[in-house]
Amino acid sequence: ANYWEQLSPSTAPPERYAHTAVWSAAANGFYVFGGNDGNVALPDLRFYGREASEGHRLLLARGTFFVKYWQIPAPQGVLLGPVNSWEQTSSSGPYPYERMWHSAVWSPAANGFYVFGGISDSPGPESYMLEYSAGVVNTYIEDNLWFYGREASSWEYLSPSGTTPPERYAHTAVWSAAENGFYVYGGNDGHKYYGVLDDLWFYGREVNSWEQLSWSGYERMWHSAVWSPAANGFYVFGGHGSGPGHVLGDLLFYGREANSWELPSPSGTAPPARYGHTAVWSAAANGFYVFGGNGDGGLGPESTHVSQANSWEQLSPSGTAPPERYGHTAVWSAAANGFYVFGGNDGSLGPESTSGAAQQPAMLHDAALRCVGGGSPRQPRSPQRLVVLRA
Repeated sequence: ANYWEQLSPSTAPPERYAHTAVWSAAANGFYVFGGNDGNVALPDLRFYGREASEGHRLLLARGTFFVKYWQIPAPQGVLLGPVNSWEQTSSSGPYPYERMWHSAVWSPAANGFYVFGGISDSPGPESYMLEYSAGVVNTYIEDNLWFYGREASSWEYLSPSGTTPPERYAHTAVWSAAENGFYVYGGNDGHKYYGVLDDLWFYGREVNSWEQLSWSGYERMWHSAVWSPAANGFYVFGGHGSGPGHVLGDLLFYGREANSWELPSPSGTAPPARYGHTAVWSAAANGFYVFGGNGDGGLGPESTHVSQANSWEQLSPSGTAPPERYGHTAVWSAAANGFYVFGGNDGSLGPESTSGAAQQPAMLHDAALRCVGGGSPRQPRSPQRLVVLRA
C-alpha cells in the first residue's frame, strides 16, 4: 500500500522532542520516556496501546513541538485492528531523573526496556556537568543505566560490573537477541565539538556487565542505528561529526562475529546527509527505513527514499506526509507491518545549545529503507484498508 495516515489517539501526552520510544510486541504498543517540552527535560513514562481505547480527538501541531502521530504501512500491506489509546504509567520504587537525548532498547527476554545516558536537569547517581552550558545551570550528562519491567511496572537502577561507558548523549543503542544484550555507540560526552565519540560498548543482560569493543574511527552523534538479525550486526546511518556543520550521510556496518566495522556501498542514490533522524528495521522487508532529521542547508525538496536488494530506492507514499521534524521517535510494528512516528521539533527553536550544529537546519520529512538481503525485491500487495479508532 505504501501510504501515510495520521492517527488521532485519545489522551495524548504533552508535546516533546529528544525522547525515546520502544515497541513491545507483548503489550502491542510502545512506551515513550522523557524528552524536552521546549523548556525542561521530562521525567514521565507514557504507553500507547495499538488495540484499545474508546473515543478519539483530533490533535493539531502546537507551536514548535508536535503531538501528531503517524503511521506508514510497508509496501507489503497492513492489517490493523482498533487503535489509539495513550496512558501515563505509574510505577513503584525509584525513578530515573528527567532526561533527553538518551537511548532506550526493548528486551523481549526481560519483558522491559533499558535506558542509558542522556542530558538531565538533575545530577543522577553518576553524572557529569556540562562544561559549556552557556549560562544554562544544572545541565548534566548521564552515564547511569536503568531498567523498566513491564510486568512489575517498576524501575530498577542497575550497577553493572566492568568499566562503565563514559557519560554521553545523542548516542544510539541497539538490542541483540542472540547475545541477550545491547550495544551503545557514539554520542557526545559534553565537551562541545571535541566530545563527539566513536567508541562501542556492549551490555550483557545475564552477566549484568559492560564490555568495550572496537572503535569505528568515525565519530558521530545524533545518528541512527538498527540491528539486523540476518546480518548479525547493526547499521549506522548519518549523524553529526566533530566541528560545526559536519553533517554526515555515510553508512557503516558493525559485524558481531568479526567485531569489526565496514563501509557498505549500496547502489542507487543515497538520502541526503542528516542528523536527528530516525531509522527502523523491518524483518519482512529485510531492510530499514529512515525518516526526517536536519540537513546541512541547500537541500532540494523533501523526498522519500527506500532501497531494495542492497540499494537505495526512492519511495513516494500516498497520503499527507508528516511535517518535517528532528528529535522525534519511530518504532516498527510487525503486527501493523509499518512504523509509527511521534513528536519532534520543527526546527524553529534551532538545534540544541550543546550540539555545535548549524543554526539554520534544512528540515527533512523523507523516509528511507535499505534492504541488505539479496534476491528479488518483494512485490507490494494490493492496498488494504487501514482501520483506526472509531469515535
